[in-house]
Amino acid sequence: MATITSIFTSRTDLANVEISARSLFGTKAEKFRIVNCSSVWGATHTERTVSPTLALPFVSFPTLVVVDFNIHHPSAHPLRRHNSSELRGSFPYFSRAAEYGYTHLNIPAVNTRFPLNGTSRLSVVDLSFASTILMPFFQKWATDLLSTGFDHVPITIKMAQPIMSPPRPATNCVRTNWSSLEPQLKTAKVPPPPVLPTRYTFENWFDSPLTTLVALLETRTPLRRPSIIAKPWWSLLLSTLRKAFHISSRKARASNDP
Repeated sequence: MATITSIFTSRTDLANVEISARSLFGTKAEKFRIVNCSSVWGATHTERTVSPTLALPFVSFPTLVVVDFNIHHPSAHPLRRHNSSELRGSFPYFSRAAEYGYTHLNIPAVNTRFPLNGTSRLSVVDLSFASTILMPFFQKWATDLLSTGFDHVPITIKMAQPIMSPPRPATNCVRTNWSSLEPQLKTAKVPPPPVLPTRYTFENWFDSPLTTLVALLETRTPLRRPSIIAKPWWSLLLSTLRKAFHISSRKARASNDP
C-alpha cells in the first residue's frame, strides 16, 4: 500500500508531495517525490523568487520537478531569440540541473504558455525535470490534453516500469550481412524523376526507392533490443563535450566573475 504525504513549508510558492511504498517502480526505491513551485520575478530581471537550490534539490531517490520557472533558456526553446537578461536568469537553473543529474523532459520548442491578451508571445516557462534515478521510468511528456481556459496548458508526464514498456526492437546495423546484400544493391535502380514534378509526385518518386532500400537492409540485418536507458544518438564526442562543459561551469562558479 502506498502512502501519499504533502510536505508543507512556510512558503506559499513551493509544495512537495512524497509517495512512500515498497518497491516503487519495481525497484528497491521506497519513496518518490514531486517538487512543484511557481517562481516569479524577484528584485531584478535575472532573479526569481524560487532559487535553483530549492527548485532542484540534491536527492538520492526518484524525484520529479514540475515548475513554472518564468525563465527562458535555449534548451527549452531553441527557436526563440534570447536576450542577455533571459540567459543570465535561466543559466543557474539549467547549470544546477546538469550538475546534479536532472534531465530536462520538455520537448524543445513546444510552448506551454499561450497569453490570453494576444500581445505577448508564446513561451516555454513550465519546465519539467527528472532525477537520474527516475529517468529509466520516464515514458512521455506531452501537451495533449484539452485546454482548461488558463493561459498555461495542461501537461501529461507518463512514468512506467521498464518491463511494462520495453523499448522497440531496432536494427543492429553493425551485424548487417553486406556480402549477401551487395549484389542486390548493385542491381537496384532509381527510376527517372518526374518531368514536371509536383510535391505529391516528387515524394512518391523519392519514397519508392527508399522503401525498397530499407526493405533490403531489414532482410539482411538482425534486430536488437536496446537498453531501457540507451540513447542511440549519444556519442563519444558528446561525452567529451559534456565533461568539458561541467569543468568550465565549475570554474566559472568558483571564480565569482560575472
